[in-house]
Amino acid sequence: MKNIVRAIALFAVAVLLIGALASCSGADYAIKVGNSIISENDYKRSVATLRQNYLQESGEEDTKELWTTEDEQGSTLSEMLTDALQQDLIEKKLYAEQFDALGLSFTAEEEQALTESVAQIAESYGSMTEFNNALADGYYTYDEFMTEYYDAAKKTKVLSHYFGEKGEKPVSLQDLKNYYALNHIYVKFIYITKQDEDGNFFVGKELQAARDRAQEALDAARRESEKDYFPDLIETHSDMKADEADGMVITNDGTFNEKVEKAAFGLELGEVTLVETESALMILKRYDGTTDELFTATLRQQTLEEIRAEEIEAKLTEWEQEFKVKINQKMLKKYRPEKFIKE
Repeated sequence: MKNIVRAIALFAVAVLLIGALASCSGADYAIKVGNSIISENDYKRSVATLRQNYLQESGEEDTKELWTTEDEQGSTLSEMLTDALQQDLIEKKLYAEQFDALGLSFTAEEEQALTESVAQIAESYGSMTEFNNALADGYYTYDEFMTEYYDAAKKTKVLSHYFGEKGEKPVSLQDLKNYYALNHIYVKFIYITKQDEDGNFFVGKELQAARDRAQEALDAARRESEKDYFPDLIETHSDMKADEADGMVITNDGTFNEKVEKAAFGLELGEVTLVETESALMILKRYDGTTDELFTATLRQQTLEEIRAEEIEAKLTEWEQEFKVKINQKMLKKYRPEKFIKE
């Protein structure tokens, strides 16, 4: 249980810091979910953080046109981001409200694990002071972070209530692993580039030399042995050792190069293959991606949400009616991403 809760905490730091928090101050609200209030200031801060993250990740210039130009479906980036944000905020609070409605609670062991995991997070920043400074940079106080942190843990408890081993529609750990393995292939790989330092593609003898290196690595990887020497081969043959050492998870959603994706999903556990793309040659070896170390609590929950997506959506719709979700559209319009652009 402790590892599960720690994973929840790490996920909260990495992802949930863009969320808004319940607040008891003031009569006005941006969104109200049952007894939970998302205040105007909380929502404003949330949109500001969301737009900042988008700009940093995309490298786009912050212009009115960026946010308000309609796509082929007639939607703007501003509308899509804020709609998704609002739904995300509502769902978090729906889970928190249902946690209370079901009379769920954390055991003493779970509370201790939650406390210890927060201490671990703070330690990863060097000290509690540095952790608080990092939170402040994201426009958060420690208490606000803890609200989000506990909301994430409450969601896990609610999902377990419905879909855990004793739930209405239980999903076993093996079911989760089987589903995940069908859609996620974990590989380690040797990467041999087909370009020089200036980005020019190899031709002639240079290209053949790269292909010979790849074949040599493939032959070595295929030699039978009781010990797995592939990590050693990465160190010996690969041009990008730091990345390959930890491997990567390849999905079948078009995210990866088509040749790499097809080759990875054609592998059995322990099998190796060679793939040549436009820019490199890659020797892939498939490993079990569902070990306790790799198939973390966060991944297990995400997989559960995929397997039970329809049932979860139905429950969220039911809870929206039960807890009477109210959205102050007039207020929310004041905080469209384009409104933050300084004249």
